[in-house]
Amino acid sequence: DETTALNMLEDFGALSTPIALAPASAVGRVYDGFLDYGFGHDTGLGEDEGWPPAVIAVDGVPEPAVSLHAALGVAQVEAALSMATSSLVDEGQVGVGPSLAAFGVRAGIGTASRRVDGGTVGVLVAA
Repeated sequence: DETTALNMLEDFGALSTPIALAPASAVGRVYDGFLDYGFGHDTGLGEDEGWPPAVIAVDGVPEPAVSLHAALGVAQVEAALSMATSSLVDEGQVGVGPSLAAFGVRAGIGTASRRVDGGTVGVLVAA
């Protein structure tokens, strides 16, 4: 799988940006959506604040690539970011979850986080 912002994560060990899971055919459009959203809200967006966007390509999405490429873009990224919350989120067969399988059985998406020394360590599990 491909991931944007991977070099930043490897160099600094952390990201300061939202993370999106997207079908491989829509990674570029979702990345551009992040940029448009970020620059629209902060014209001085710098490498230490939300740069570069992290988009992870997810295999197995059951829709045709051309349909996904056309359907996902700036408006969908803005809608997703506006719905972001620090409270509990839906897990399981939501979002990219319905397209996931592990060891031959239906899987899904889940989260876990812990506060450590004034920071938060978060995990997003997609299997």
